[in-house]
Amino acid sequence: MSPGRKTVSGKKQLLRATEEHEMPASYDELKPYKRHLLIYELLKRRGPMSITEVYDALRSRGYKVTRKTVERDLKERMANDESFGLSSTEGERPERFFITEGHELSHLIPLTSENIQVLALALNSLRKVAAKEFERYVDDLELAVRKRIPKDLERVLFVSEEQHIIQYGLSGRSRTLPVKETGAVLRALREGKSIECFYQSKNSPERRQDRRRFGPVAIELFGGAFYLLVKDLDDREAPLKRLKLSRISQVDLIDQKFTRPSKKEIAEYLHSFGGFGGAKNPAIKIRLKGDRALAMMFEDREFSPEQKVSQRADGSWEITLKMADSLPLARMLAGYGGNIYSIEPVSLRKQVMKIWQEGLARVG
Repeated sequence: MSPGRKTVSGKKQLLRATEEHEMPASYDELKPYKRHLLIYELLKRRGPMSITEVYDALRSRGYKVTRKTVERDLKERMANDESFGLSSTEGERPERFFITEGHELSHLIPLTSENIQVLALALNSLRKVAAKEFERYVDDLELAVRKRIPKDLERVLFVSEEQHIIQYGLSGRSRTLPVKETGAVLRALREGKSIECFYQSKNSPERRQDRRRFGPVAIELFGGAFYLLVKDLDDREAPLKRLKLSRISQVDLIDQKFTRPSKKEIAEYLHSFGGFGGAKNPAIKIRLKGDRALAMMFEDREFSPEQKVSQRADGSWEITLKMADSLPLARMLAGYGGNIYSIEPVSLRKQVMKIWQEGLARVG
């Protein structure tokens, strides 16, 4: 290294990313490791750049970014890490930053006993709550991990498995999952391809004879069942759709391109849906009043980003959230019977009351 240049460092645990990925609107709102990776890619490709040049390059790529954030990332955060291979022209004005020649970013993740325990819990959770056919993937992954970790950590993995008790819960466990179709869907997601398949909707008892085309966006695991979030290529104006993976058959991968939904669209989908109702259910504001048992349920489980639980002056509890007004939500609330004092909006209250009344009529 030439005189006057100092070596600063980088981050060990970084995820691989490429410029083909959708660019978020705000650089400042990205997690630090993603911001650092963007800067690393710029310097690796373009060579020495000043803070202002990095700032301008990010803005030209559509990011909303402040120069102060770029300066802090380069001179404070990245300068205190160890794997970026970052250097700078110390003493020059403006100071320029660059990646040391021949440096390759390290993606190694240090393994500790705690990491292995968490990994074992994740594997056992997936093995227990997902469809039985998915166990093959979990077993293969666990075997690969065992072959690559030190003996002392292998023992931690083995002991951890014996210390985990994982139950299905009221949602139960999906009984079937087509292995061949699941493999094809996972491959389509990896390679960015679309799929052509048959899909048996629950609302259509008779199988549709036409093959349908979808652009896979994400795998969703909810209540022990796997779903596929897709764009309908035969109805491009339709919102995001949610297909149950077990109802997909005869999957073929096709090269038809589709526009991935923005992060905002996916966030709105999760916000308005959140596991209840369907993709077409709009998000509404819900207000519940009840006793401590109802409040504790919402303290333990989050259904909405804006969810709030507070105690009222009269000793009762108020829960506010925003999500889809749907029959599954009404059924869940109906299970809390005497714990609920009031429900808003009226449409949701009527659904809950109808469930109570029909149940009493049948049992009584």
